[in-house]
Amino acid sequence: MVAILFWVVIVGFSFVLELHSNAFIAVFIGFGAAISFVLALAGLPFTFQAGAWLVVSGSLARNLRPFAMRKISPSPIRNRHVTTDQYRNDRHARNR
Repeated sequence: MVAILFWVVIVGFSFVLELHSNAFIAVFIGFGAAISFVLALAGLPFTFQAGAWLVVSGSLARNLRPFAMRKISPSPIRNRHVTTDQYRNDRHARNR
């Protein structure tokens, strides 16, 4: 029962943390904890749950984070089709 509560707290904390950060890492930790929550409901040992959490979170972060970062927060220069000189001039004008 304690393991189930532990994973629920980890899931909730990681999703709240992700709302306040742009790192896009806590969401993968939360997904790994959700998988471990299901394993806890199935009655598997906590060490197996923790190992699954580490493997799932690590593999999701390593494999999906680069793709997600490109799609969710692309470079403003690349999307606006602004040259470097235009960007520098705009920044210089705002700082005056």
